[in-house]
Amino acid sequence: MFPDPIHAGAKPQRNCPAVDHAGRAYFAIANKVFAFDNSGGDLTNVWTYETGGRILGSPVVGSDEHIRVHSEDGHLHIIANDGQRVGTPTRVGDPLGWATPLVDAQNTTWICGYHGGLSKVDANGNAASSLYFRGKQRFDCTGLIHDGVLYVGAENACVYAIPLGESRAQNVWNHLNEEGRTGWFINSALALASGPTLVVASRDDRLYGFQLDGRKRWTVDVNGQMLGSPIVDTDDSVYVGLSVSQGREKPRGALIRIDGVSQKIRWRYETESPVESTPVLGNDGTVYFGDNDGFIHAVNGDGKQVWTEQVADGVRSSGTILAGGRVVFGLENGQFVALKCESQSLRAGAWAKLLGNASQTGNVS
Repeated sequence: MFPDPIHAGAKPQRNCPAVDHAGRAYFAIANKVFAFDNSGGDLTNVWTYETGGRILGSPVVGSDEHIRVHSEDGHLHIIANDGQRVGTPTRVGDPLGWATPLVDAQNTTWICGYHGGLSKVDANGNAASSLYFRGKQRFDCTGLIHDGVLYVGAENACVYAIPLGESRAQNVWNHLNEEGRTGWFINSALALASGPTLVVASRDDRLYGFQLDGRKRWTVDVNGQMLGSPIVDTDDSVYVGLSVSQGREKPRGALIRIDGVSQKIRWRYETESPVESTPVLGNDGTVYFGDNDGFIHAVNGDGKQVWTEQVADGVRSSGTILAGGRVVFGLENGQFVALKCESQSLRAGAWAKLLGNASQTGNVS
């Protein structure tokens, strides 16, 4: 396990490391970004970058190979892959707990504002003089960018569709016509299936599929609370973890697989404690996720256990897979743990993890 939480000043890990095209992994722990080289078989810390506050969301690596993090010091930090700061950290306000910055094809960073709306920061770290999109609703959700449109969930139970690059930003989905509307607020990160279809986990214990014009394609009652985010396989099957309350009994959990054609729950893998972890899908079809009691599970596509391993503390973070066959999760004690696994990489062509891919830009344009 790494790094030492005493020296890192770490708090519970809920974010996910990002990986660049060379396989270098970037971990946000407390107020620091750690870069680990993965080429020699062992993870080696090659540099550390310190911000002025805790980093809540996950690191993001743009196509320019620069790393972005939004810190509780109220700034967006852009870091070159040699650990040097790119420009002066940009004042963008306090981060939201569920929102990770998104980076588009031009390496512009989009940030959900603490008081609502969207901020825009260009590739060099220059912020616009005013919000790109103004609104009272907080987008306390990690969205995604598809074909130049940013989709993000809000606390008013609606998904917003905001075209980027317009001189006057607007939401193009009409919520009064039920476009993008769910039954309760949205915090979990969005995912994308074919169609294309936006996959949205709502706090009403339902999973929604929306067309890109905002019309509802399907709804699934999952019979549990989704505190992590969904991922999507190449056949449009959806995996998501559940937290299930049973009266006065200890809450339990499950990972479910929803069929990509019928949207029926195909199987349900039960756990002894809630699953708040966002799963990660390996190239061989194995799904990895953690539970609140500190077990990491590996499950095949038929819902059968491949293995389970108890680690030092609860697992509520999102997982990723590093080259060489290691699956990585963050723990409640502030550490990350890397376990050997059957998968050698993420599942190609799938929305295999939080933000879809290893670099975590959220951009699928």
